[in-house]
Amino acid sequence: MDDLNRDIIKTRLRFLDLIKSFFLEPPDAERLSRWRGMFHALSGTLGATRLDAAIQNLAHRLETDRLKELQADYKQIFSPGSGTQPLTLAANLDVNEEVFPKPDEALRIFFSEAGLEPADTSAITLLDAQISLIKSEKAGYPTSPWQARLVSAFLVPFFERLVLSLQSCCRASFYYDCCVFSLAYLEVEQALFSHQELNAGVS
Repeated sequence: MDDLNRDIIKTRLRFLDLIKSFFLEPPDAERLSRWRGMFHALSGTLGATRLDAAIQNLAHRLETDRLKELQADYKQIFSPGSGTQPLTLAANLDVNEEVFPKPDEALRIFFSEAGLEPADTSAITLLDAQISLIKSEKAGYPTSPWQARLVSAFLVPFFERLVLSLQSCCRASFYYDCCVFSLAYLEVEQALFSHQELNAGVS
């Protein structure tokens, strides 16, 4: 693997770890400080793209929103017992049901074929699976087809549905902006694989 591909893999892992950090648990002071540093450094570096717009929006939110507000947002949106119906992070609600009439089964089949043993079908588990597949590619295993399928068939549809759900109830929330950023990045991943397939077809 050449230096360019190593750098691409390193960048992809960094973005996926960042996305995962939004949804693991309510933020603390250390995580908020890390987010602020990362988004300040990233803001304005990617040109006039949807991803850069999402980064700049989050950078602004992180400079103005207080930790207690972000913690309250997380609990209101994702935590059971918050007094409102929480949004689930279970990916089985967010795959394309026309393509996958039985989403749980589709995920189980995918994980089995990819040689993965997930604990559940949550968004965190899907992100962990993608991270694991990328690390396997770094170690020399040909996992790109599984990465492409995981992004296109499961991760992008999940975040599309999550953005729509938050748009209707919590558009002013920091976590709406997190989901918009997550979707924008995952669409970059999706485009990366489409470009690779196109190049493979030409060659």
